Amino acid sequence: MNWLKILKYTFLIAISLISTESSAALFDVVPTDKSMQYLGLIFGGSVGVIGLGAGSNPLLSNMFEVFNFIIVTAGVAVLSYAGVVAAINTAREGEALGKKFSLWVPLRGLFGMLLMLPTPGTGYSVIQMTVMWLVLNGIGAANAVWNVVINQIASGVTSVGSFQVNIPTAQLMAITQPFLEAATCLASINRMTTLPLLQNNGPVQLNVQYLPPSIPQDPTSSNAQISQTAYINVGIPNTTFNNICGSFSISTFILKSDPTQTFNLPTLLRRLNIKVNAVQSMFNTFSGAATILAQPYNPLTDPVSPPLPTTGYSLTAAQNYKAQIAALAGGINVARGPQAAAWEANPLQINPNSSIAAMQRIGWIHAGSYYYTMVQASNGSLGESPNQLLPSALSSPPIPSQVGVNLMDPSQIPPSSQWSSNLFNALSTPVNRVIFNSALTRATTFWPTDQSYTPDSLPVFGTSGYSTGNSVLDSIISTVTSTIRDPILNFFTQGIINQTQDMLITAGNLGWSIMIAGESAFFIAIVLMIAIIIPLSIPPCLNPVGMVFSAASLMLYTVLFSFLLILWTTGAMLGVYLPLVPYLIFATTAIGWFMAVVEAIVGAPIIALAMVLPSGEELGQIKHGINILLNLFFRPTLMIFGFVIAGSLMNASAAMINYGFVAAVDQSVQPTLFNIVPVLGIYMFLMISLVNNAFSLIYELPNKIMGYMGAKGEAFTPGEMMKEARGGFDKGAEVGKEMVGKSIEAGKSVQEGARRAAYDI
Repeated sequence: MNWLKILKYTFLIAISLISTESSAALFDVVPTDKSMQYLGLIFGGSVGVIGLGAGSNPLLSNMFEVFNFIIVTAGVAVLSYAGVVAAINTAREGEALGKKFSLWVPLRGLFGMLLMLPTPGTGYSVIQMTVMWLVLNGIGAANAVWNVVINQIASGVTSVGSFQVNIPTAQLMAITQPFLEAATCLASINRMTTLPLLQNNGPVQLNVQYLPPSIPQDPTSSNAQISQTAYINVGIPNTTFNNICGSFSISTFILKSDPTQTFNLPTLLRRLNIKVNAVQSMFNTFSGAATILAQPYNPLTDPVSPPLPTTGYSLTAAQNYKAQIAALAGGINVARGPQAAAWEANPLQINPNSSIAAMQRIGWIHAGSYYYTMVQASNGSLGESPNQLLPSALSSPPIPSQVGVNLMDPSQIPPSSQWSSNLFNALSTPVNRVIFNSALTRATTFWPTDQSYTPDSLPVFGTSGYSTGNSVLDSIISTVTSTIRDPILNFFTQGIINQTQDMLITAGNLGWSIMIAGESAFFIAIVLMIAIIIPLSIPPCLNPVGMVFSAASLMLYTVLFSFLLILWTTGAMLGVYLPLVPYLIFATTAIGWFMAVVEAIVGAPIIALAMVLPSGEELGQIKHGINILLNLFFRPTLMIFGFVIAGSLMNASAAMINYGFVAAVDQSVQPTLFNIVPVLGIYMFLMISLVNNAFSLIYELPNKIMGYMGAKGEAFTPGEMMKEARGGFDKGAEVGKEMVGKSIEAGKSVQEGARRAAYDI
């Protein structure tokens, strides 16, 4: 193919960009999507043949018509210059286009000129329409990811934090014993590297065997059910030693009437694989303990038994199983395969509530408004009963306590009839059997202690035993600390440490409680002030202590109201500002994305002009422009990822901080009457910093990830907008303080006037 053909095909490709068919999106955007409508309000309802569904002002179209004519004129001048230089170089150097120019120069030049052409009937150029097409596909991609979150919420599964799997702890912990024994069996045998078994067949390992799925006679019936079982064997695959260390089974099923599952075999296999992976994870958790338990130990020759592992393996294994099995929540939907049977019906649709339907209509741009909807979903189901979610132990290695082995005497090793014949023969010698039985004995001894392990007790604020030397003052401080400071701080920290509630919900509840308490105390104090003013109005001859009491009360009210103001402001920060941070950051980041789109649309003709500039490289001067366009496409999707992950990151970080904060405050800060104020203040600013940093993932994740591919396009940081929003909040708080301060001064004036009137009588 010569260069003339290349130019011809390039021309055809460029012309095809103008066609209506080329504007079809790879990722569909629903007509009600708000981000597309907002773009319409900016660009006048359409860019070329791409409709945006809102707005009808042709001003920008007319402006771009003139602007694109200017760009085309500049492009013609540049292309003419490149043509003259290429002709001179060809004549002088005797080589087509000369040595400095490659075939890419005219190819890019022609392609760039075609991209500058206005689309039919509009002032927008082909490249501007192409950029908007890319932007809309970015919106569609973000909506596709956001809809995954929405579908999970519709199924009642929280998108932030941990989903609580309904499996009784006792049942789950009980199944950990055969897994520990199987893991110890595997580790013990694999240590005996000289065994003919291992040398001839390879190591003992986990292997999975899937049984054929069970299909009902009438799979079209509304009561039909399909099911499948898998065996997880611990042994040497494809040999008679396949389950030498134990075997487990796990099953799953799908009801045709279940609206959250696709009634087909690919979905069934996906559900089963989730369970198989959870079983494998539980087994692998015991590998560390099994390695220690399987240390070679012969009671006849080794006087001291190796130490047992630390505890906590069983609890961790159970938690790992629950964590992975939670992937079943909300249902699984997998597309039918090419060889699917006719009975494999399409999934029934979940009926979303009004909130979910609104989220789907609005699209990704307002995801920040629905953080609390994501948190509060709590009706999820795994689709099976607790018993059906757990694996079953089909076989396990022989345990000495079951067969009465005296480990001190090899002659007491049970006969092969009491063993698995494969295992008895595989161990080859009595010494190997003694060592093997020793490992399993230690596993059997270790498990009861291990499974009874409980996590460390949660730290709580406690009243310090520090004494001021005055028993009355100590009693007052102790009462204030135990009834005010500690309950407030424990209320905040314990919910986060226990992961029973989202941090922002906890902060909001605490903040509103503090605000209400401060406001109530303020009005109570006003009533008390009025009640005190009345007796102070009695002349000093009848009330000799009035003057002293009046002065003391003024000082007390100043301190009290200052305390209430600080407390109320702290509550307002926790109860009003902090819960709005996810929305504020997401909204300001989205505005930054709109600004980047505007820049790209205005600058798109410059990208086309850069293609015309002569350069020997394939892409010429447009590398940076391509990075900007990729940024536009991926940023909405990455914003959704950052938003969802930020909530979990925030809760995990808060739990970590609270463990240390409780101990630090309890050990270093002695209780006083008012030390709740600085402690709450420090904690408040720490949490505000944590929340802002966690949700900075919304914009930092796109900024950083695009840098992985060398993109140095628009890296938006909504710092100034957030500062202005925070400044407005602070100004509002200052106005509130000022109004309350004026009311205090007014109260003081009334009290002072009453006192003077009393003395003037």
